[in-house]
Amino acid sequence: MTLDLSIIVCSDRLPLKLESIKSCLDKIIFPSQLSYEIILIDNRPIQHKEPEIDKLAQPTNSKIIREPKRGLSNARNCGLAHACGDIILFTDDDVIPNPQWITSMIPPLQNETSDAVAGIVCLAPDLVPSHFSQKLRAYLAENLEKEQASNEPTLLTGANMAFSRSVLNKVPLFDPELGAGALGFAEETLFSLQLQQAGFRIVNAGPDSSVEHHFDSSRITRSNFISTSEKIGKTAAYLDYHWRHNETPATRLTLARAKLKLAIKRRLRHKRTLSPEGIEEWEMNAISEVAYQEQLLIEQNRPRNYEKLGLRRLR
Repeated sequence: MTLDLSIIVCSDRLPLKLESIKSCLDKIIFPSQLSYEIILIDNRPIQHKEPEIDKLAQPTNSKIIREPKRGLSNARNCGLAHACGDIILFTDDDVIPNPQWITSMIPPLQNETSDAVAGIVCLAPDLVPSHFSQKLRAYLAENLEKEQASNEPTLLTGANMAFSRSVLNKVPLFDPELGAGALGFAEETLFSLQLQQAGFRIVNAGPDSSVEHHFDSSRITRSNFISTSEKIGKTAAYLDYHWRHNETPATRLTLARAKLKLAIKRRLRHKRTLSPEGIEEWEMNAISEVAYQEQLLIEQNRPRNYEKLGLRRLR
C-alpha cells in the first residue's frame, strides 16, 4: 500500500511516554486530502509489553514497531523499512510541533521543488538559562539560525526533517555507527551530505515548520556539555576518515598536544569551569579536539566504510 506521508517517531526513553506523544500529534493539522500513517519505533533497552495502539493516536493508521538493535540510526532505518509514504517525515518523542508543521514541511516535496526539507527546532524557553550562547543552544539541537554562507550545505536535523521516498534509491540508510546510542551525533549530517553529493536538493522550511524541543533538564549540566563536546569530536573524526578520506593522520603527538592545550587553558581559567550548568566555548572546542584526535587514532586503523564521498556503506 502506498500513502502520501509516513510520520516516523523514534523513542528510546523509559518509560515510553505515549500520552505525551498522542497529545502532541492531536494538535497537528493533517490536510484532509492527505493519506498518512504514524510509525512509532520503540528502541528502548528493555523489552516491554507493547501498549495498545489506541493510546498513541486516532484514527488507527498508527503502529508501534520494536527495534531491538540499540541506536538512533537503527531506529530510523527500521522506520524507513516499514514506511509506505511517498514522503517521509521524521520527528522525536520529546518535541511539540507547530499545528501547521505538516502543511509547512511537505509542499516543496509535493511540488517537486526540493527533495528534502530541513525544519526548525527551537528549545522550550523554560528549560534554557537566559545566558546560554547561541552555540550552547545549538549543542541542544536548536537550529534557529537559518542564514548561512552560500558555500555551506543545508543540513537536516533529525527531530524535524522530511524527504521524498525516492532519495532512498541512492542514499538508502542512516549509518548505524553514528547517532545516539553509537558515537553520539551526525547520522543526519552524513545523510544530508550524501543527499547533496547525489545531486538532491535540500531547502529550509518556513517558520511554521518549527518543533519545540522539551529535552530532559539534565542536558544543561556541565557534565552533559562535556559529553556532547566529546561526541562531536568523535563523529567529526569518523566523517573525516571514513567519508571525506582526509589524509592528515592523527598521531600520539598531536593528541598529546591537544590534551596539553586543554589542561593549560583549564588551569588558567579555573574559575570559569566551576559552573554546574553550561560550558564556555573555548572549552567545548578544546574537548572536541582531544576527542577528535583520540577517535581518529582508532578509525585510521580500520578499513574505510565508504568510498570517498560515497552514498552507501561498503561493509
